[in-house]
Amino acid sequence: MNKKIGLILNNVGASDLNLHLLSCLTRILEKKSGISPIIFYQTPNKPLTVYACAIFSISEAYSYNGTLIATQLDQGKLLGEIFGPTRKILYLHNLDFISYTNFPWESLNLIFGNKEIEIWTRSQLYADILVNNFNVKVHITEFNKLLEDILENKPNNKLESNNASSV
Repeated sequence: MNKKIGLILNNVGASDLNLHLLSCLTRILEKKSGISPIIFYQTPNKPLTVYACAIFSISEAYSYNGTLIATQLDQGKLLGEIFGPTRKILYLHNLDFISYTNFPWESLNLIFGNKEIEIWTRSQLYADILVNNFNVKVHITEFNKLLEDILENKPNNKLESNNASSV
């Protein structure tokens, strides 16, 4: 069976986050077959490397019907507007949005209040910050483990924050 994983990135250029996420995806592709990853970018620019997957503009995500993973909070609102994915995940690798001075904070209710979107992060500390400040259910895992669990159809509650509560 062919597994579909879509990854929303701000762009496909060089950044620490892109390097980490794409390295995890590449390691998974080396170990498993039957995977159809797609990268959806928001801003076109020169790619970081030659990718072993398809790359499309974010406008193509509206007809995508696999698991779709957004990688930054500002993509969460967009994730909620896309109706095709079978599973929607917001993976917050960093909580850098907390320091944004021009972040549209009013959109947090749209993101965290959307029951279709699963919130994931990589540490208990990050999960606690999200739970305590935004009252959301948060799952904890590293990105590569999240990809492996998706591909193996494991349940989406591997390591749930001890303080997690539903919105």
